[in-house]
Amino acid sequence: MYIVQSNFSVHYKNIIMASCKVALFLAFVAIAIASVSCTQCYTCNPHLVGDDACDKPQTHESPSFNCSSIMAESACVKVIYAIHGSELRTARACTEKVASCKYITKYLRWKGVRVSKCELCNGDLCNGN
Repeated sequence: MYIVQSNFSVHYKNIIMASCKVALFLAFVAIAIASVSCTQCYTCNPHLVGDDACDKPQTHESPSFNCSSIMAESACVKVIYAIHGSELRTARACTEKVASCKYITKYLRWKGVRVSKCELCNGDLCNGN
C-alpha cells in the first residue's frame, strides 16, 4: 500500500510541476506581449516645469512615461492651450487611444481652457515635435 501511495505522490507532484511550468511560461509570454505593445510618450506640464521646457521640441533627455503602465490602449497627445486669456502653453502627455482631439478640446473648454491646437499620435515619443 505504501508503494502505491508513493507512486501516486510522485505522479501528483509531476502534474503540479508541469502546471507550474506552463503557468510560468504563459506569464513570460504575457510580459513579452505587454512590453512590445507599450507606448512611451513625452510628458511635460508647463505649470510644473515652466513654459519654455514644454514649448520646445523634446529630446531624448526630456521626461517621458510608459503609458501602458497605467492604461491598456494608449496614445500620445500634445495640446497647445490658454487659460482665461493667458499666453499659449504646451502640454504633452498620455491619453487613452480612443480619445479624440474633439473630445479633449470639449472637455478642456468645460474646465475653462481654450485649446489652440491638439495633436494625437500613436508611436513611441511621437508627441515631441
